[in-house]
Amino acid sequence: MNVNHVDKPSVMIVDDSAADISFLFNALAEKYRVQIANDGKRALEIAQGPYRPDVILMDVMMPEMDGYQTCRQIKENTHTQDICVIFISAHHSTEEKLKGYDAGGVDYLTKPVQPLELHQKIRLAIEAKQRQNLIIQEKNQAFSTAMTAITSAGELGVVLNFTRALHSVRHIQDLAKRLIQAMNEYQLNALVQIRTPNHDYYASSCQDITPLEKDLLYKLNQNGRILEYKQRSIFNFGDISLLIKCMPEGMDVRGRYRDTLALILETAVEKLKALHYEQALATLVEDAKEVLHQVDQQQLAHRKKTQILMDDLLKNLEQTFDSWGLSEEQENILIHLVGSSNDEYQTHFEQGERIDYQMRVLLKRLLSIPNPYVQEETHNQPCLNQQEDTIVLF
Repeated sequence: MNVNHVDKPSVMIVDDSAADISFLFNALAEKYRVQIANDGKRALEIAQGPYRPDVILMDVMMPEMDGYQTCRQIKENTHTQDICVIFISAHHSTEEKLKGYDAGGVDYLTKPVQPLELHQKIRLAIEAKQRQNLIIQEKNQAFSTAMTAITSAGELGVVLNFTRALHSVRHIQDLAKRLIQAMNEYQLNALVQIRTPNHDYYASSCQDITPLEKDLLYKLNQNGRILEYKQRSIFNFGDISLLIKCMPEGMDVRGRYRDTLALILETAVEKLKALHYEQALATLVEDAKEVLHQVDQQQLAHRKKTQILMDDLLKNLEQTFDSWGLSEEQENILIHLVGSSNDEYQTHFEQGERIDYQMRVLLKRLLSIPNPYVQEETHNQPCLNQQEDTIVLF
């Protein structure tokens, strides 16, 4: 069943449930050209036909050929492998999402599907596909030039180049891009996630990062330093996670890459600490400027007031001593004048003490900032063989 409006993006619904098809069709028919397949076999026929869909909404549980199998066959066919597949399932476990990601899906919807979320995910998938096509075109144009540089760079040369390049990195997003550039030199399709308290930074080799990839990196960043799933590997070092989608199959080459990538990530983690330190220091410097300015103004006012008090005291004393013959009453007056001035002086002296306290607080803040260049003892030990930290999923 097709509803043909060639000016609209095309979405194919693959589901064996008439009720689910009806719900999805009614939600999408106004904005999209909707195609329907009741099983995986029919979906493959439509995808390979003249009206290829832009996005496929794939039910997971279907007879004969389930959604994962259908998606794999779509991705194995060069004519259909670039179609975005969004899985729809009643299951929402990490294992199910891993299966969907491994089959080639770009996102995962859990039943019951919400229309707003459905439209948003389809729109994001179409926009990501358009950007991916543009990136692939640009990448193909630069491929011959890039191949020369990649071939000439040895594995350790990439590490040295990456380390040297870090001197010019001033922002966390630039650090993520530098990591991807290093992966490109190894001809590895990769994406990186850098987590901070206020924001997460991403970079990818040649395409947008799908929502499913982000979700998996979040769920797996605490599950071990190196995780492997078929040709994919995830490296978790500190607040940095690196997903390699196409690790070499040979054990020797794969082992060398694990060690080399670990060195790069250890260096990146130290640079991330330095960036945090520099940002905290820059903020503190601005705070210090403001405090010091206030201190300078208050000290200036304090000095002026003290000078006035002392001038008044001398003037009063001069006037009192003019007669030289002091009576008891005059002595009392003199004592009172001196005492009053002294009290005011003490008040301003206490204000100076409060200023000193502000300075001590500022100094304490300066000293409390951790220096990322001071390494712990465990960091001084070489870490070349990461085999003991590797976890094989499933």
